[in-house]
Amino acid sequence: KMANEQQTQQIADRLSLAYRDIDNIHPKIVEKFGSIVKDLDLSNNDISDLDPLRGFTRLETLVVDGNLLTEHCKIPKMEKLTTFWVNANKISNLIVFMDKLVENTPNLKALSMLKNEACPNFFTGKTLKEYNDYRKYVVSRLTKLTVLDGTPVTDSERSEGGKLYANLSTPTISAPATPITSSSFAPPSSSPFLSKPAPITTTKKKKSKKSAPIKTTQDDLPNLPITTDGFSTTPPPPPPSSIVLADDDISSDDSWTDSDD
Repeated sequence: KMANEQQTQQIADRLSLAYRDIDNIHPKIVEKFGSIVKDLDLSNNDISDLDPLRGFTRLETLVVDGNLLTEHCKIPKMEKLTTFWVNANKISNLIVFMDKLVENTPNLKALSMLKNEACPNFFTGKTLKEYNDYRKYVVSRLTKLTVLDGTPVTDSERSEGGKLYANLSTPTISAPATPITSSSFAPPSSSPFLSKPAPITTTKKKKSKKSAPIKTTQDDLPNLPITTDGFSTTPPPPPPSSIVLADDDISSDDSWTDSDD
């Protein structure tokens, strides 16, 4: 009986809204699951704003791969969040995005930003040196981070990052931001944080055909494959998700109903 109760609780802790072609999170979903869910998968949708997640008060793992998030998206305070996967979005200004994470996710331990312009690596056609500089900057800002882009943070990265960027001034989030991209990533002597490249515009991606949600288990979560040049080649898999809602349950109109009652 105890085992069944534990399994039921584990199922209730996990929610998948992946591959639903949605651009927001209905308030009824927040109302029903916000105080329960710890692991939330919103992968491969058209979401550009995370502010509705302020109603998910227990979130520890959040996966939003393949959406429309930029560095200017709203991120609510999520002090319990330890794992955040934001691969394949529209993030180009690393400083602004890091400012938001520092302020709103103070206990983050695992972050993955692959396939974003702000992450200069294999996927964006950048060099290993540029990627290593990016890693040093990120770990200097997120001091509790232990895994970045699926690869463990090393002591040398943390030490060198602290030396390189300790005295680098950080712009205020509310001030007008000049987009800073990965194209000029280098140590402070020619730092991208001191340059002013032209703003980058983004376009809304074409909606893809709906697919069935991907179900995974805890065993699917370990390290990423690494190529011989040191780059991770595959974004992390989604978190284990056992609650899967019907299409009617995620409708954005007033016809949303509680199908479980």
